[in-house]
Amino acid sequence: MVLLPDYPEKVVLAHRLRVERLALACTLLLIGGGGWWLSPAVIDGAEMLPRIGPVLVLFTSALLLPDLIDYGPVERSRLGAAANIAWPSVLAFAGIHHGPGDGLVASLMLAAVAAFLWKFTGHLLGGSLQTRRWRGLTSIAGLAIAIAVLVSMGGDAVLWAVVIGASLVTMAPDLLAKDDDHAARAQFAIRLEEVEARILSLREGGSGLEQSASLLKTAREEGWKDPSRGMVLIAQAEIEVERSQAVAVDLDAIRSDALEAVKRAEEVTVDALGP
Repeated sequence: MVLLPDYPEKVVLAHRLRVERLALACTLLLIGGGGWWLSPAVIDGAEMLPRIGPVLVLFTSALLLPDLIDYGPVERSRLGAAANIAWPSVLAFAGIHHGPGDGLVASLMLAAVAAFLWKFTGHLLGGSLQTRRWRGLTSIAGLAIAIAVLVSMGGDAVLWAVVIGASLVTMAPDLLAKDDDHAARAQFAIRLEEVEARILSLREGGSGLEQSASLLKTAREEGWKDPSRGMVLIAQAEIEVERSQAVAVDLDAIRSDALEAVKRAEEVTVDALGP
């Protein structure tokens, strides 16, 4: 069986179109569900405030659903941030509606959703230092919303401690996280300052050291991103300094020997011209 050259691309395109149609149908379903949930407050004059929360969740889910199709870096960042902001509030709702019978089942379901969102945001935003700090910043927003929910719904002290403690478990390490090269960068900064001070002192005394200064400039530009490369450049700059100083010492010795030779030659000339 011979396949056309563009057959794989057509299959991928057809599959993507099916997924996009399904996502569009789910988006419309979520929007319709939000409208249906809000309709009693609009038509029959029911209380609006208790219905706003579920409607916002449905509408936000409808907006984020297309990100699951592309699922690129930007989409993953949005999904992770939304999940990280949402899970403390979901946990607060789980504790507030805790009770016997159906209330217990609802609380367990909400707690499971909060745990899934927490695990999901850890998977998306728990890799590099930048994503962890982004997760820490969004955790502040999530904790603020959860506290607002607790204040408005009247949560007890135990629930306050659980929600705030669970948020701080991930928020504090993310905001205080340091990359693996932090110690190397600190050592690089100290070494760079020492060598720069030495070269500056030598250049004030009249030494050129242009090559060493150029290497240090390159080390300052590249060393913060790659401390090991920066240390190599600093070592090369020090080698150039030692080489320049050795050359300067040799030149001074050559000048001194030449001056002595000239003086001896002058003395010989004077003696030859004498009586």
